[in-house]
Amino acid sequence: MSERFEKGRNILKQINDDSIEDIFKGLEGIAPVLGRFIVEYPYSEIYTRETVDLKKRELCTIAALTVMGFPQGELKAHVRGNLAAGNNPEEIIEVIIQMSAYGGFPAAINAVNTAKEVFEERNLLPLKISEADSKMERKETKTRTQAGLEVLKQTKNQEEDEILSDLEEFIPGMRRFIIEFPYSEIYTREGLDLKTRELCTVSALTALGNCQDQLKVHIEAALNLENTPEEIAEIIMQMTAYSGFPSALNGLKVAKEVFKERNLLPLNLEK
Repeated sequence: MSERFEKGRNILKQINDDSIEDIFKGLEGIAPVLGRFIVEYPYSEIYTRETVDLKKRELCTIAALTVMGFPQGELKAHVRGNLAAGNNPEEIIEVIIQMSAYGGFPAAINAVNTAKEVFEERNLLPLKISEADSKMERKETKTRTQAGLEVLKQTKNQEEDEILSDLEEFIPGMRRFIIEFPYSEIYTREGLDLKTRELCTVSALTALGNCQDQLKVHIEAALNLENTPEEIAEIIMQMTAYSGFPSALNGLKVAKEVFKERNLLPLNLEK
């Protein structure tokens, strides 16, 4: 085996030792070369890059696979990978819940059911659930609008402010939905910090491939929450393995525009 293959296989052993054999077995007799590509490209070339640690990479992969909606086998493998990388079940579920705002409720429900199968295998259920969640209630310390606007203020996002102002004149109900659901209901939840949430959103919007305007908004927010431009670029590049090169190239084009506006180029990245 080549050095590149061994390098990728070592990463796979860290996060999911069984998956490589399953991959090869499934591809045997039809497309064995695809198994080599999987080991040598995402795991050897991308996951070994040091700018983003394995825990964040795996959470971002969960975000992307959730919004894409269909790859349940891969999602299951990466739920296991997240656990092996040190993410806890609650963090994994928080990312999936968050993706309901970007990929829709059907995709999030499918992903929760897939994660549940892995957690059952590992005897990790029931999860630690807040009293408010258990009672199907919201912990009301502020109005939904107040809580959502405070999150928006933390992101210091001029682009989002402009979008919401336009909606106020055009469809005011939509403005309220955006403030009260993703920003108030989801982004204020405990279990995942705002900085990581924004990086996961960048990965999801890149994977969707057709959300350039919203991707720009969330790259701005990710920077404002102290994700580095290098981390953002790395996560977008990582999506080449899951949503393909076209969507990642589109994402990098948007990121470059933002970085150029902020005088953040050139980036300090591995070649």
